Amino acid sequence: MSNAHKRWQPFQALPSYAGGKRKLIPWIFHHIQGHVPKQYWRKLTFADAFVGGGSVSLWAKAQGFGRLACNDWSERSGILMQALISNSDQRFSDELLDWLLKPTSEPGHIITSLSGEIFAHRHSLVLDRIAQNVQQLSDPTDRVLGQLLLWKLSERFVGFGSTLGTSNRPLAKVVDGGAPWWELSPKRLQDQSLRKLLRPIGPLLEKEKHVINGGIFAANGSVALSQQDAMVFVEQVEADILYADPPYPGTLAYEKHYAPLDSILFGLKEDTPHSVSPFTESVEALSNFLRRAQHIPMWVVSYGNKQVDADAFKALVQSADPSRHTEVYTQAYTHMPHVAKPSNNQELLAISVDSVFTQAIQKGEKS
Repeated sequence: MSNAHKRWQPFQALPSYAGGKRKLIPWIFHHIQGHVPKQYWRKLTFADAFVGGGSVSLWAKAQGFGRLACNDWSERSGILMQALISNSDQRFSDELLDWLLKPTSEPGHIITSLSGEIFAHRHSLVLDRIAQNVQQLSDPTDRVLGQLLLWKLSERFVGFGSTLGTSNRPLAKVVDGGAPWWELSPKRLQDQSLRKLLRPIGPLLEKEKHVINGGIFAANGSVALSQQDAMVFVEQVEADILYADPPYPGTLAYEKHYAPLDSILFGLKEDTPHSVSPFTESVEALSNFLRRAQHIPMWVVSYGNKQVDADAFKALVQSADPSRHTEVYTQAYTHMPHVAKPSNNQELLAISVDSVFTQAIQKGEKS
């Protein structure tokens, strides 16, 4: 992947996301372009059934598709869809930042439950104010912009390689002055974790505000958002190209993984019962999903090779509609490399196209 794509400014507005496709975007859209030349995209509808971390939808928006239809049932992804993907012009203002930093009357969940364990106290104070004040905003776009800032700061205020679901206590204790720096693991000094957490908060807030604003731009056409079960969405959406990046079976259970973040963003208790996606449990869910998408002429499906290899994946996609022409592409790729062990993990990409749609593209009827 080119350095230009890695540095694409709007991507910096997105928080990190397990299973996100940011680094794979050029590879994915290169293969889409191999089936549908880019000159036709401005007349086509692109549907993203599992928005997740938002990188595919944000890139598709920048590519000028005629219409976007974006879906994800999680509230986390709802923040990204509303703050960046459908938002064309409402910026994160200085007034909004001032509002979010107002003192609150009582300590909230972040101070009472997470200070000293996940976050240093100086960071907990800022996060707690934002978390409480954002709920008082009446403007829905301001609210999601504030929640996006809260999300990004939560990532900033833990050490490199840490997640919100693991203890950051040793670093938090040093930052709060409760322990000397030389008691830290040497790797926390080598990877600059401590230095990161000692940075002044004021300039960081200003930087994140500008970074978020860098992800806000106008779409070529309309953007429709929904937050429903993907099985329902795919039956109802009218689109030319369907992109699907469902949870992969045998891998990360997203709702469990993100429970600590949800407690910060929405005030949910970490022990709140959470559902398990059928896509995580079995490859049969993908077959069922694609059978419901017969009316969409082009399918683009990302998948992992934890339980299926490239040949089995191609057979799985073809079984949903044998009349389509299906190609599978592979790319060596490891999600969350800071915690993953060396492996032969591959990203699989299937593109399955209805012959009538292909003929129409070849004749220029979609131009």
